[in-house]
Amino acid sequence: MIVPKFLQDALTIFLILFGIFLLYQVILKIFGGSWTTEDLVFGFIVVMVGFQFQMNTALTRVQSDLGYLKNQFRALAGDFKEHIAKKH
Repeated sequence: MIVPKFLQDALTIFLILFGIFLLYQVILKIFGGSWTTEDLVFGFIVVMVGFQFQMNTALTRVQSDLGYLKNQFRALAGDFKEHIAKKH
């Protein structure tokens, strides 16, 4: 499944903003207030899973593009072999 580019960009922006918010909460935790440690850990897990999802969608897009190129080069090699065979 390939995710549309605008949805992938929106996810990236959301994850970056949420990551900045979590860093702010960690700073508050260091100085004595904020969320509990479990909430912070859960938040970081959510961010990491989100980035993993984004990396997997990008990898899927690259693999599908490479599959298309492989088919194109295979067809080009076949055409070139036919051309060489006709020349001799």
